[in-house]
Amino acid sequence: MISAIQFNAQVPASVVITVAVLLFAIFSWLEWKRQARFFYARLIALLIAILSLMAFVLRPAYSTNSDSAGVIVLTPGYNKFSADSLKKIYQHYHVLATEQLDNINQLIAHKDQIRFVLGVGLPAYVLPDSGFNFLASPLPTGITQLQVPAKLIANRNASLGGVWHGKPGTITLIGPEGKIDSTSVSAGSFQLSFIPQQPGKFLYELEIDGKKELLPLEIHAPRPLDVLILQQYPSAEIRYLKNFLIDQGHRVVVRTQISKNNFRFEFGNRAPATLSRITAEVLNDFDLLVLANESAVLDAGAIQDALRTGLGVLWLPSENELGKPPLGFEFVKVNADTALVNFEDQTVTLSAWPVNARKDFAIIKNKNRVLAGYKRLGAGKVGYQLLTETYPLIAKGQAKIYNHVWTNVVETLSRISAQTTSIKIINTFPVYPDEPLNIEVLATNPEVYLDSTQLPLHEHEVIDNLWSTTAWAKEKGWHQLLSATDSVTTNFFIPDFNSWVALRAANLQKATKEKAGGSLKFEADKLSYKTVSPILFFVLFVLAIGFLWLAPKL
Repeated sequence: MISAIQFNAQVPASVVITVAVLLFAIFSWLEWKRQARFFYARLIALLIAILSLMAFVLRPAYSTNSDSAGVIVLTPGYNKFSADSLKKIYQHYHVLATEQLDNINQLIAHKDQIRFVLGVGLPAYVLPDSGFNFLASPLPTGITQLQVPAKLIANRNASLGGVWHGKPGTITLIGPEGKIDSTSVSAGSFQLSFIPQQPGKFLYELEIDGKKELLPLEIHAPRPLDVLILQQYPSAEIRYLKNFLIDQGHRVVVRTQISKNNFRFEFGNRAPATLSRITAEVLNDFDLLVLANESAVLDAGAIQDALRTGLGVLWLPSENELGKPPLGFEFVKVNADTALVNFEDQTVTLSAWPVNARKDFAIIKNKNRVLAGYKRLGAGKVGYQLLTETYPLIAKGQAKIYNHVWTNVVETLSRISAQTTSIKIINTFPVYPDEPLNIEVLATNPEVYLDSTQLPLHEHEVIDNLWSTTAWAKEKGWHQLLSATDSVTTNFFIPDFNSWVALRAANLQKATKEKAGGSLKFEADKLSYKTVSPILFFVLFVLAIGFLWLAPKL
């Protein structure tokens, strides 16, 4: 449909038209005076000749809406009344319904023409940066937000949460071993807790009102730590701690001083070695140093040096050391020599030194005081544990609480793993098959594969060793990103198109709202003009002049 005409003349159109009218009048009078045959035919030919000459000078151009018109995109849940109103107002706009497309990626070809989006919205990669209007629909019933820990460790307490949009009901978490946890929900947030048992890739389920959604979770094995325990004399607390660390797969060395120059060594999950002299170089081979039973004053210089390079240190104070704490700690006395510790739905009373800490980061605390804390020193952490007798928990059948207390302390203080490559997927879950995955890699000269396909990487213009790429997973199921240089992997799951509908809709609405607005272009779309070929006017002019020359001779 032609919607506009413009002229590209070098002189004003009014001047050209005026001259054309004068020429037509003059030549018409001359033709009338010739008294030749075909007078009216000669007048028509004269008109055609002058109009052709005028068009040749004006260089007219016409525009059509076919290539430059806006696009109205209808996504699931759109309001039919709003769509019909827009169609009447913007009759020359194209209307595209995503449910009628073979693939959402087909919208990329119309990305810069999108003027309206109705319904749940679109992925960010098919939207223009701005210049369109978004008429959002209500979200469908289901889970509209989902929070899962970035890394789940086997035999560690974990929780996941989200937001339920719909009628009240009961959400149940189902794992490989069956039903794990459940909670009643109305419209709003919910939280579920569990302890994953085995490392691996698993498909859990979230069920509500008989409808299930697959929840892919990768469970990681605990990182085995190298732990050195120094003590001046043996105790039951250290004996149980040593056994617990060995059972958890950690590599443990216990050095107990027998006399001034004699030591007894115990080893777990590692080969025997002699560690009579503690130096910074020796400590650099360990992830955690435990100072127990009045050993904190030993080898202080070496410990300080190792802390600065990342060693973790745990001090288990004795009564004699509390008056003048080592390692820069400061305590204030309190009256209570016991403390309440909460774990899940249980509360237990444990013996504790009657002091409270100042200014430190808390690892374990209750409403009254910090029971385990730490501070940073260089690249390492140095901390303390004020609970004095935790091992009776095992005899009382409360091993879970014992594990929780010591796992938190040990893993918080230990040396941070030196991983050379970090691979991160930027997209929010869920991403469906054949949709782009935005990937960031932090490494030096990385080589990354998606399944068995090497990915092209582009380094950040400003930040060194930060790389990015885009990849597509064609099929649903588990996929893997692999760094070939150090075997670091990141596993991810692509769900079926019909899964997680409410969560997907919430993600699309957020992405679309973030880009909508700006300088709206739908009120006056820019038109592209096509100039009419001057050859057409030249041919008409020649034919008309030819007839005027020939007519008197007939």
